[in-house]
Amino acid sequence: MEIAYSDNGKEFRGNSEHHAFTKLCKEQKIEQKFTKGRNPKSNGKAERVIRTIMEMWHDTKNLNPRLIENRTKTIPQLL
Repeated sequence: MEIAYSDNGKEFRGNSEHHAFTKLCKEQKIEQKFTKGRNPKSNGKAERVIRTIMEMWHDTKNLNPRLIENRTKTIPQLL
């Protein structure tokens, strides 16, 4: 992944010492870009991706490990 889009939430911005997401992006050389405030259209896309990922991982405790591995490989395609 080269670019991570997110809203301007405090969990995504700030000094990498205090923000895990910012630190991760810096370590992985991922550029951070932020959506405009009060723009439901752009934020909606991000929220839908998150929802899709969460649905994929729902109840993974009961899944075969090979299926979990397959789902994990699919996540970057969603982003």
